[in-house]
Formats: sequence, structure tokens, C-alpha cells
Amino acid sequence: EIALHAKRRVDKLRQLLKECEEGANSAQNVVNTAMTEAKISEKRASETEARAARAAANAQKDRARAEEETRKEEELERQAAALHEQMLEAAGKEKDSKDRADKAAMMIEKLNEQIKLIESSSQYLKEKQEMSDGIYEEKKESNKNTKGGKLHAKLVTKLEERRTFMEALQQATAEMSTASKRRKLTQEAFENKAHQWKSQAETASKFRKISDKSSHTAEDLAEHAEEEREAANLRKIAR
Repeated sequence: EIALHAKRRVDKLRQLLKECEEGANSAQNVVNTAMTEAKISEKRASETEARAARAAANAQKDRARAEEETRKEEELERQAAALHEQMLEAAGKEKDSKDRADKAAMMIEKLNEQIKLIESSSQYLKEKQEMSDGIYEEKKESNKNTKGGKLHAKLVTKLEERRTFMEALQQATAEMSTASKRRKLTQEAFENKAHQWKSQAETASKFRKISDKSSHTAEDLAEHAEEEREAANLRKIAR
């Protein structure tokens, strides 16, 4: 009976030892698992932070490129606006000189008709004949300011007016030609610059979209990296 009791005590002790060993192994497994998870979490956090850093660098690079292309767009816009202003100025001068030329031509035509009427009038022909016959010589002697008859004096005035308008027409025509050439040159330059501006605007828009996308990606990765780092720190504490 004593032997049987002793055997039972031994068996119970062995069972307790076995349970202790199993408990120790289980605890060690828990520790090992926690350490493994902590290492995995740390690795994942580091990798995510590295990806986030690369994304931030790419976003900065894309943002710099977008800003550069935008500056080019703005400079071309400024140049195009300046050329457009020059074109409008030249067009204004061309119109002004054309208006003056048209007015001068109209006045010349009107004076030609008046001169023709005077030269064909019987009174003028009479005065002209009298002048050629020397009838006005005596009048010239008595009145130094007298130069033929009234219509002759009027004709002289009209001829002088016509000469003045012909000079104005010549000047206005020359200015109109110069302004027209200037307007054509600036118009061509403006159209070329506007084409460059439009092309650059499309390029700048494309790079701004790329920059926006990379910035959003960088922000998302930075947020994810922060979450992974918090998780890794918590697993370190739990370990």
C-alpha cells in the first residue's frame, strides 16, 4: 500500500513536471511569436517609411518640374501679350494713317472738281485772257497786292490747298505702309508666340497633374508609414 502510494506521488509529480514543461514551452512560443511579429512589423514599417521617403522625393521632383513648366508658360503668355499689344498699336496706327489718307484723297478729288469748274468758267477764261493781254499790268502798278482777277486768286488758293493735301496724302500713305508692315510682322510674331504658349500650357498642365498625383501618393504613403511605425512600436512594447 505504501509502495502504491509512493508510485502515485511519483506519477503526479511527473505529470506536474510535464505540465510545467509544456507551460514553459507555450510561454516561450508566445515570446518567440511576439518577437517574430515585432521583427516583421519593424521590417514592414521600415520598408513603408522607405517607400514613403522615395515617394516624397519624387513628389518634390515632380512639383519642381511642374513649377518650372508653369513659369515657362507664364513667360510665354507675357511675351504673347506684349506682341498682341504691339500688333494692336500697329493696327491702330495703320487705321489712323489710312483714315488720313482717305480724307486727303477725298479732299484732293473735291478740289480737282472745284479747280476744273473754275478753269472752265467763262469768268476765269475772261480773266485769263485779260491777263495775257496785259490789261492787269496797270492794276499791278497801282496796287501791288493785286494778282489777276478774283477767280484767278481763288484758283491759286485751291491749287495751294490741293498741294497741301497731296503732301498730306503722300505722308499718310508712307506712314500707312510702315504701320502695315509693322502690323503684319507683329501679327506673325504674335501668332507664333501664341502657338508656343498654347503648346507650353498643355505641357505645364500635364506636369501639374503628374505633380498632384505624386503628391497624393506621397501623402497616402506617409500616413501608411506612420500607422506601420505606431504598430511596430506597440509590438516592441508588448515584446
